This record gives sequence, structure tokens and C-alpha cells, in this order.
Amino acid sequence: MRMASGVGATHLLAEFVALMASVSDERRAMQVAAEHAASAAEAEVCAVLRDDDVVSVGFPRRQCPTGLVRELAQSGARRAQLPGVGDCHLAVATMSGEVSGHLLLARLQDPFSPDEISLLRATARVLSLSLTMMETLTAERRLREHSDRQAAENARLVRELEARQALVESLRRIEGAIARRDPLREILDTITEAGHLLLHGRTSTLRLLAAPDSEDLRLAASAGATESELGLRVPRSAAPLTDAAMSHRRLVALDDGSGELPGAAATMACPVVENDTVVGALTVGRTAGQPPFTDADREALLALADHAGMAVTDAAAVRAVHEAQLDPLTGLPNRVMFTGRLEQSLLEGHDRGETVGVLFIDLDRFKPVNDSLGHAAGDELLAEVARRLRSCLRDGDTSSRLGGDEFAVLLPAAGLADAVAVAERISGQIRAPFEVLGNLVHVNASIGVAVSTAGQDAAQVLHDADVAMYRSKKLGEGHLQVYVPEMHADMLNRVQLETDLSTALVHRRLVTRYAPVVDLASGEVVAVAAAPYWEHPQRGLLAPADFLPLAAETEVGGRIQRWLLAQGCRELAAWRHTGVTGLGLHLQLDAHQLVDERFRAGAQNVLGLNGLAPADVTFEVSARVLADEAEKVAAHVARWQRDGFRIAVRDFGSAPFALADLCGVAPDLVKIDLASLGPALTPDGRRRLVAAARQFSEVVVAQEVGPDEEVAALLAAGCGFGQGGALGPPVSAGELAGRLPVPV
Repeated sequence: MRMASGVGATHLLAEFVALMASVSDERRAMQVAAEHAASAAEAEVCAVLRDDDVVSVGFPRRQCPTGLVRELAQSGARRAQLPGVGDCHLAVATMSGEVSGHLLLARLQDPFSPDEISLLRATARVLSLSLTMMETLTAERRLREHSDRQAAENARLVRELEARQALVESLRRIEGAIARRDPLREILDTITEAGHLLLHGRTSTLRLLAAPDSEDLRLAASAGATESELGLRVPRSAAPLTDAAMSHRRLVALDDGSGELPGAAATMACPVVENDTVVGALTVGRTAGQPPFTDADREALLALADHAGMAVTDAAAVRAVHEAQLDPLTGLPNRVMFTGRLEQSLLEGHDRGETVGVLFIDLDRFKPVNDSLGHAAGDELLAEVARRLRSCLRDGDTSSRLGGDEFAVLLPAAGLADAVAVAERISGQIRAPFEVLGNLVHVNASIGVAVSTAGQDAAQVLHDADVAMYRSKKLGEGHLQVYVPEMHADMLNRVQLETDLSTALVHRRLVTRYAPVVDLASGEVVAVAAAPYWEHPQRGLLAPADFLPLAAETEVGGRIQRWLLAQGCRELAAWRHTGVTGLGLHLQLDAHQLVDERFRAGAQNVLGLNGLAPADVTFEVSARVLADEAEKVAAHVARWQRDGFRIAVRDFGSAPFALADLCGVAPDLVKIDLASLGPALTPDGRRRLVAAARQFSEVVVAQEVGPDEEVAALLAAGCGFGQGGALGPPVSAGELAGRLPVPV
């Protein structure tokens, strides 16, 4: 696997350190290093060169071009033609210290990234340290044979070995802290403390750039520093040795007492690198009378600085991952972070015997706000919804924006009563009006509630809450539903129905039926109300009420409406060609299409293609939409009417409202659905209902009209037109043709 930045480099290097700890033979160590480096970078070739010895992987057996490899490693070439391999990109790292040599990587495809080169250098340093330790151990074994003559030398080697072992142990502790994602401040403190102890320094400090584009340095960690000193900023010019190490990207040393650390006679500084960018330096100093810094000391400082760079890089990567898991508009966790937290809560809840609650929230009437007031208003509304969500949560709860106008809430250690209580608080907060770009906006929240059961994962609990939310939407705006297993079957049916609807459109399984609109006085057909019916292969002919409410929730609804408009206009134009005059076309229009400018423009285009005028078409808008959203849709209704279209209010009486509620909307006609009002409608009630409808328009159409005596009663009440019931069911265009008025 090619090396990832930040976290991946840390783990690969830790893995290599562990491998080196298990190897005792020097040549085997070189072989392991070659194999590990080649694998980490997905390189075709890796060669380890040490003195006259070359160990390689990737060349054909016994065909390693030793001379060429040595020349390329020493020259630092970045590209070369390798026999038996091809034209390769190269990367070279030098083993410094007591063991010298090179690591060379060759890859056919991409050049090596700065992260890969940094890992190669760190690998070379670890290999150098490991080979040095192996040489030391070998020397120690030989010296034991001459213990009498070499007692003093043995003692020096033992001390050196102990120092190196202490360094390796310190590096392992630091790597473990990085892998555990310990706080960066603690890791950097560990590094400076290690520098102070391992190098026997008077002090050890780590300074980092105050900001990426800053020339100031801040004290990030220091052995022995007080809390007040940490974070202090100084210009780079006030820390000349740190500045030199950063500028030259290498270890620098002074032994004349002129370093930046007070009281230090000798000072070393080594750059700290984050993703190939120098971001600071690690500095150590010794007082007069202490021995000078050795090559081993320099190697130790380099290793510690490398690990400081790894820690800083890893912390930056973690921050980037965290920021990538936040929704940029609302600042809430996105779906990825929410799912991760939900999975963790489920694991913890399983261990403690606790359940976890999840709320799935979908905003009602958000799309009309977004369409009518613009995307800026929609964004502001979503951000305000997020703020209100946060205000409803308990400590430890998480709210998330999943996408669009969908939100979710995670409730750890919550039962059903807890989840419902939070859901009710949220519902109340969302129901209160919002002020968006100077407009007062009303939305509601459909909320699904689910509580985890044994063995469920995050996806299953979230899905349950989603299913419950869709059930709540079927009940109308602003409802709350708790998930029960029976809902799952309903959701599967819904998904299947949506898929089948798309297929039906493609395979032309939708048909148009026309209900005659009749002048009650003359019995003449004056208009036809078009509606889609579905010839379902298993369930037979389905009426609009069986599938249109579902279709309206999806993209399929708009496609059906455009198809129905085209079909109706074609039939109306065909009837005109046969001599039928004065016949109008009625079509239902939902709230989404009413405010959709592209749909209105498309309707004008379809009429023009069929030689019809806008006045030939009446679009029916639900009384409930006008009652609930008159202020929002009034301007859109006016635009339709200015373009010449006729607008009708349908289902009048199902949603009580007053004339003032229409905010200036003046419908061209009103339709009363007598069937929905039921047998409880008395003659007096019928007269009052027609009178109420005539406040909005003189043209009133009664739907689902009964026998002749009801026709007479409707005429007496002031209702001049009827549709459906005894006046005739919806039929095909061919079946209707015989009833249409043809001039003699």
C-alpha cells in the first residue's frame, strides 16, 4: 500500500522499528529494510548499500547492477534506466552516523512524494541506529573474550548501548502516544523531556511557527518551562540557532556559548518538518564542563525531531479529518461523523445494557421557501434550524445535518420516553416562525424516532428512524412517529412503488383518463379533467390516489405531471381539429410545480407546440396549500394568471379558510369535492358551502355529483357545473369523444 500522509507514515515507521527489534543479523536487517521500504512505497526496486555490501529486492535473480546502483545512490539521481526493470523514478536516503550507506528506491510510475521521501529518510535513520546497535552488540561479544584487556572499553560500550536502548524506548513511547492520539501538548512535552534526559542537556526546547505565514515562533514545549512561558512568541531573529536550522533544513550546532539558550556553552538545533514544510526546531544545550556533543547525540536529536514532526503532522491530519466531517453550512457533524458516533454509542450501550435513541428529521415546506426566496434564504434557514436543534439537546447528544433539509439527532443512553421528549422539544422549536432575509417563514419538522435493539448497527438504527420519519410525513406536516417493525414492510413497498413508477413511465404503462366537467343546466361538456392512471402488471389499473401522493415526494412526480400535461394538450388539440370548440383542460398542480419557474415555462412551450393558448388550461391547486402557504404562493399564482393560465381551488371545504387568508389570490373557479364531505352534508350545509365558494369565484364546480335531484339542488344553490359521480366516470379519450360538443 502506498504510504498515506500523517497517520500512515507514523504506523509504517513504528512497524519498521518493531521489525528491527526482532532482527539480530546485520545483513538480514538490511534485507528486511529493503523489503519493508519497497512495500511501503509500492516501489519495484529497493537497494541498501553499506560499505561494499549491497542488498536489493526487485532485480532479476543475481542480476543486481551493483556498480550502477552505487553510482546512482551517491549522485542522488532522481531518474534512471535500470536493467531488467525500466525507466524509473528514484529516491535516495543517506544513513549517517557510525554506520554509513544509502537506501535507494526505484518506481516505474509516479515520482516519490515528499511524505514518501521523509519516511525513507526516517527508515534510513532507524536502520542506521539498528545496525549500529547490532555492531555494538557484536563488538561487545568479541570484547568479552578479551575482558581483562578491554574492561574500560566494555564499560563505554555498555553505556553507549544503554543510551541507545533508552533512545529506542523513548521513541517507542512517543510513537505509541502518537498512535493513541494523545494530546499534542503531552507528546511534545515527552519529546523535550527525552531530549533533556538522553542528551544530558541543561535544557531542551521546541519552538514552532505561530502561524503558517508568520515569522514569529512560539514556545510549544520545554523541559522545565513554566505554564506562563509556554506559548510565548518571539521573532525568528531572537532565536538565531532555531532560525538557522529551519532555514538550512539541517542540524546546526554551536560550541562557543553564543547559542540562544541562556547558560548553555554548546547548543544543537534540528528542524521539525510537517508534510515537507519546516515548521520549527528542537533545540538542546549543555553547560560548560559537560562533554561535547557526539555523533550519537546528533543522531538522537535527529530522531527526536523526526518524531516531533510526525506528531505535528498527525495532529494536523486529525484536525483536517475532523473538519472534513463537519457540514460547512451549519457546522454540525455530517453523515460520516454522525454514523461513527452512533456506532461508538451502540458499542458502549451494549456493554452497559443501555439503548440508544436516534431522531430522523425532515423539514416540511423547505423547498417552497428555497424556490421562492432563493438559495441564500434556504441556507440561512438551515443554519437557524441547526442552532435551534442544538438548544434542544441534552449533554452528550449529537445533532447532524445528513444532507439537504434532513437532520438527525443521536441520543446516547436514551430510552423511548427520553427520545420522544427531545423530539417534541425539537418539533416545538421548529414550528415557531423563522425570520429569513427579512421574511417571516413557517416550516414544520416531520420526525421519526427509533430506539436501538440488540445486535443492531448504526445503519440499521438510522434506517429505522428514516422509515418512521416517512410514516410521519404521510400523516401530514409536523408529525412525530415512533418506529415499529411493521413500518419496514411499508418502506419496502414504497421503494418498490417508486421503482415501478419510473419503469411505468419508461414502458408507457401510464394512461390518461378524462372526467367530463358538465354545465349542470344544459348537460353540455365544457371541460375535461385529466388524470394519470397506472396499468400495473400485478395490481391492475391504479387510480391517481394510489400512487400520486408517493410520486409527489420524489422526482418521479414532476415527470408524471409533465407527461400528463403533454398528453392532455395533444388530445385537446386533436379534439379541436375535429371541430370541438370551447373545451377546456383541467390539470392538478402540486405546491412544488406551482412555484417552479421551469415548469411554468415548460407548460407554455407545450401549449405552443400544440397550437393552444394558456387560457385553454386550468391548473387546480389544493385548498390546503392555499390555506397554509397563501403568502408564499400568492406571487406565483399571480404569475401563472398573468401568463394567461386559469387557476382553480380544488377540495374546497377540506381546509377551512377565510377570504383574507388568500393574500390577494383570486381563483378563476372553485371545486367542491362532495364525496369527501360525506353523507353528513345536509341541504342547508350544501347551500352554505356553495355560498362560501362563491365568495372566491362565481364559477363553482361540484365534484362527485349525485342523482338528478342533487343536480337541481346544486343549481338552486348557485353551483353551475359538476364533475364525476352521476355525470360520468373518468374515461379514455376515445370513450369521451362521443360526448363532446361538435358544431352542426
